[in-house]
Amino acid sequence: MKENAMITIKGCQTLDGEDDGVELVTSGEFRAGDGVHRISYLESELTGMEGVRTEIELFGSDKVVLRRTGEFSSEMIFECGRRHICHYNTPAGMLQLTVATQGIENSMTERGGKLALHYSLEAMGQLFSRNDFFLDVKL
Repeated sequence: MKENAMITIKGCQTLDGEDDGVELVTSGEFRAGDGVHRISYLESELTGMEGVRTEIELFGSDKVVLRRTGEFSSEMIFECGRRHICHYNTPAGMLQLTVATQGIENSMTERGGKLALHYSLEAMGQLFSRNDFFLDVKL
């Protein structure tokens, strides 16, 4: 069943020793069923991806898939102990990044909840950034 939700997203990225953070509070949609939780929302000007739709699928604490459609399309897969290659389309061109997940904390239920992702991104075999992503869903 699809429900309207208030979604708070906090992200922190460490790049070249510099921390950069963003927080977004937006409305979106939440669905739960078959052991999978799905969250979707539109990005805003604050994230630099205005008009892009982000969809997140949570498969327990084992796996999270984040898909973006629009001008900045991508699919990122987060699984602890595994590395996944993702292609990230930007107006400047396509980037190939490797996602290495260090931690997934998922307390999502059918009534909303929280998700934390801790991961690093690598480009051409070199560390690009360390990232923390926090999601809070309220119905």
